[in-house]
Order: sequence, then structure tokens, then C-alpha cells
Amino acid sequence: MGGFLRTLNEKEDQWLNVLNGDVWRLCEERHSIMPVLKLSYQNLPLGLRQCFAYCCLYPKGWEIQRNELIQLWMAQGYLESSIETQSKEDVGDQYVRILLKRSFFQDASLSKHKDIISFKMHDLMHDLAKSVAGNDCCLHTEEKTFIGRPMHVSFLSSIACSLDLLDASKLRTILWAKTNARSVLDAKPSITKNLKFLRALDLSYSPITELPLWIHKCRHLRYLDLSNCKELISLPKSIGNLVSLQSLKLTGCRKLVFCTEVIAKLINLRHLDIEGCKAFADKMPLGLGQLTSLQSLSSFVVGDEEIRNCGKLNELKELNNLRGHMRISNLGLVKDVALESQEANLKIKKYIQVLELNWGKTRYDWVEDGKNSEINLQLLDNLCPNQNLRKLRVSGYPGARFSSWLPSLTNIVQINLYRLSSCQHLQPLERLPRLQMLNISEMNELNYIHYDDVSHVLFFPSLEKLVLFGCKNLRGWQRLGNSADVANHLSLPPFPCLSYLDIWECPKLTCMPTYPYLIELRHLQHLSAELKKLRICQVDKVDLWRDEDNTSTLCQVPHGLRSLQKISIEFCDNLKAFPEQILDLQSLRHIKILHCDDLESLPEGLRCLANLQTLHISHCRLLRKRCQSKIGEDWPNVAHIPNIVVG
Repeated sequence: MGGFLRTLNEKEDQWLNVLNGDVWRLCEERHSIMPVLKLSYQNLPLGLRQCFAYCCLYPKGWEIQRNELIQLWMAQGYLESSIETQSKEDVGDQYVRILLKRSFFQDASLSKHKDIISFKMHDLMHDLAKSVAGNDCCLHTEEKTFIGRPMHVSFLSSIACSLDLLDASKLRTILWAKTNARSVLDAKPSITKNLKFLRALDLSYSPITELPLWIHKCRHLRYLDLSNCKELISLPKSIGNLVSLQSLKLTGCRKLVFCTEVIAKLINLRHLDIEGCKAFADKMPLGLGQLTSLQSLSSFVVGDEEIRNCGKLNELKELNNLRGHMRISNLGLVKDVALESQEANLKIKKYIQVLELNWGKTRYDWVEDGKNSEINLQLLDNLCPNQNLRKLRVSGYPGARFSSWLPSLTNIVQINLYRLSSCQHLQPLERLPRLQMLNISEMNELNYIHYDDVSHVLFFPSLEKLVLFGCKNLRGWQRLGNSADVANHLSLPPFPCLSYLDIWECPKLTCMPTYPYLIELRHLQHLSAELKKLRICQVDKVDLWRDEDNTSTLCQVPHGLRSLQKISIEFCDNLKAFPEQILDLQSLRHIKILHCDDLESLPEGLRCLANLQTLHISHCRLLRKRCQSKIGEDWPNVAHIPNIVVG
């Protein structure tokens, strides 16, 4: 009700109409909240009313997926806009946000960037939706029979004998909640032949092995969900006759093989979900580029030139409405780099927010030399994304240099670089204003992370999380002339926002900028012993992990951890004595020691750590005896700790 009243303007008559209306009297007479809820419903725009009523097809407490619901609304023709540039999906997103704001929906699950993923309906709101939908929508259960001639049906139980009770010619929606849908395919011909006006069909998670031939008669079908039909092995060619289809979901159809070229006939297709679908595992269909309305295509796989009817990378040329997440795989198989990659036109695809570029397989005739390194650089250059991109992952890129477009992604929030086997340095990243997370993993030839010049104005102004993993030759952040001495590195500005640092298996790393606001230090594994000399302050959590070669240097607690609250020392096989610096950590509250069999004792100085709340010791054969309650030799050192677990 509050959400509805918030929408009223300042004119007194609108508020008086609510005050003097019958709604309050009805509430008093019936002792029910439903009239108030109906008032809120009646004041929704007409388009929103039918969208809300449609939601009664979901069971109570169901976690409704935002994208799924919007596509179902779209299939029913509920999403129309008077603004030419506004897509139906944008209208649907606007509707979802209004319904959340007015409390028709609740418990929204959001992504890190505040995008709505899913939500629920309160039971009372579900009752309201069912009430206003009348007999048009029916959620069928074992106990409930059909009333009237519903247009939209959702099944919570087996539908073996249910379809015969329906007027098939009126049906527009058939959904069910992950139950056995085998019988929708086995229904009598007298039923199936009249399903020609069906607009939405959900057969997900069903054990079906094939679709029936009658499916091609559903010329008005706009939404077909076959996701996770793990036994589905084929689709009829007649599926190409479903020219009204807007959403086709084949995710998780791991046995499905069919003539994918028929997809090119679905000229109105807007959403094609093919993640984990065998039919698209090694190629994309020829003619995919004709689907210019396509908005979601989670994966594009470059096929081998020997595969017949295989779409090339330039199929992406006219697909400029693609949005959301996009992964391009097997880039190593691109043959005509100059032509195919240039025509992919990623730079003008302004709605793509997440982009993955995966080299994966390579052509059999490619040899890693200078020429091919330049070819790969040209390929990467031509795949320059739009500046609206928010997340980028590049894996398997074999070139020695990275493309110059990386520093131009001014809206980028997250960068993941994985297994760039020959790359020796990166383009300058420190001025990217919104970069929050940087992950550099398994780049064995990387010597230095490039740094342009020393500037105290902009140095990773938003970076919160940094992961460096498996960079065998990484020595430091920048290379100055022919050397990279500690003094030069320590002259760099500190990371102003870095709160999470994870470094492991970087055995030559000696020099890093400082990170004064670190909250969590996850790994210290296979690092140079010199790294411990860096000053770190205001850290809340440190995890010191196993070094299979020599752990003794890694278990020296860094200086300056005045705010440290948690420390975990695990799998330090060679550790014999607890680090003396532990006594300086006066804010320490939790200590965990796991699998340190050679650790002989705990220091008396632990008695001085008055804030300690928890001591957890596990799989430490010597400490187990020494910390036994009241009788162990180290018991006086830990007796003041409220919670002690020794196992």
C-alpha cells in the first residue's frame, strides 16, 4: 500500500479518493488485507496488471528468474513500448523494477553490479495474482482440477491425464515445475493438433529423447525451453518453421545433435541459450548472422575449417543487438584473421557487458614464432570491444604483446588474464578509473606488470581485489631501465583501495607497491623471501598456506599488522616454532593452526594477547598433547582464550 501511495502526486483529491473510498470499510468488515492489495493492483498500469497476474503460474515461494519471466511476458505480447529505441526486454526490466518497488515482488537477488537476477512473491501477493487472473491462469496440482478454460497452465504434478481436460485451442502457455512432462508429447492427437496457438512451451528437465512432429504446427510459438533435457538427442528439421520463435533454450542438452543450420530460419529469434549443448560444442551454424534481432548468445565457437556448413567469426558482423554475456571460443582456429576478426565488429556492440576471448584450439599448421605472434596480435587488435564493457576475460592468447586497446576500456570493472603463455608485459592499467578486480594467472613469461610513469594522481583508484597466481618469472610491478630495484618500486604510489590480495606460486616476485588498506591476504605460497619486508597495515585476515619447498620463510608474520584479527597457518610441514612477531598482534582474535606436525610449542607471549577469542588446532600431533585442558604443558599459555578446539 505504501508503494502505491508513494506514486500519488501532491493533488489533494487523489489522496481524498483513497481515504473516502470503500477499501477501508471492506477491510474492517472482512478483516482482510486483500481489498487493500487489490487497490494497489488496480492502480497499476494496464500492461503491468496482466504481467503481474501471469506470475500466479509459479508456485508459492518460487524463486522467479528475471530473464525467464521477461521472455515469457514477451511471448504473450505483454511488452510493448511507444518509444522506438526501447527494446521489449527493457520494458520488461522496467516492469520488474516497478513491481519490486511497489512490493508486489520481494527478496530480490542482485548481482555485484546491482542487476536483478531473481525475486520472489509473498504468499499474499501470490493469492492476489491468482485472484485477479481468474480462470485464465491455472497452477495445477494433484489436488486441484481445472476450472473453466484456462489460457495459461503450469503443472506441479504429472500431467499424464491432464491435457485431455483442457481446451487445447485456447492454450497459450504450458509450463511446469521440473516434473515429468513426458505426457505432453504422448497426448492424444485430438489434443495436440489444436495446440497451434500455443505461445510458450517449457519442457525443461524432462526425460524426452525427441520432440514430436506436431511441434512444427505451433506457428505462434515464441518461447521454447528445452534446457537440461539430458536425454534429448535430436530436433526435427521442421523446427525451422517456427518463425515466430523469440527464445530457444538448449542449455545442458548434452546429447543433442541436429542440423543447426535450421536456426538461421528463425528470423525473429532474440535469445539463443546453448551453453553445454553438444550440437554447438565445436561450431556455429552457417547463416547465424542473419538473426539480426538476436540479443543473447552466451557462446560463439569458432569451428575448424574442415567442418561442413560451419559459420565463421564474421557471422557476428550484423549482430549488433547482442547484450549481456558473450564468450568467443577457439579463436586459434580463425583462418583469415584480417577479414574475419575485423568484420566481427565487436567495437560497435555497445550492449555487451561481459566478454570472454578464449584461444583454445589452434590450427594444426600454426607454429609459435614471431610471425604467428603478430598474427595473434592482429586478431586481438581486431576484437577490440566497446568502451561500455564491464568485464573482460582473455585466456590462451599466445602473442608476446597484448593489444593497445586494453587501457581504453574506461568502464571496465573486472579483468581476468589467464594462460597468456608468451606475454612478457601488459599495457598500462593503472589509470582505469573503475577497475575493481584484476586477476593475472599462469602467465609464465610475464616479467613485469607494465607501469607507464609515476603519477600520484591516478594509480588504480578503484582496485579492490588483486590476484597473482602461477607467474613463474614475475619479478615486480615495473621494469625501469635494466633493473627493478626495491627503491624504485617503493617510490610508486600505494594501492588506495586494495582490500584483498592473493599471491601464490610467484617464486621470483620481490617488489610490489604497498597496500595500506588491505583487509584480507589470502595466500603466500612459493614467494620470494624478500616479499615479507613490505610494510602492510590495517589487515583483517591473513592466510599463510603451504610451501612444498621451504615453508620456514613464509611463516614470518609481516610487520605493521596492528589491526590483524585472524591468522591461519596451514600445512606448514617444516614449521617448528611459532613466529615471534605474533606477540605484536594485539588486535588478534582468532588463530587457526592446521596440519603443522612439527610445530613443537606455543609461546608464552600468547598470554599477552588479551583479545584472543578462538584457538583452533587440528592435525598437529605435538600441540595436541601440549594444549590438553589443565594438564598440557602449553595450557597456561592459552587458558585465557574462551573458545579452544583441539583435534
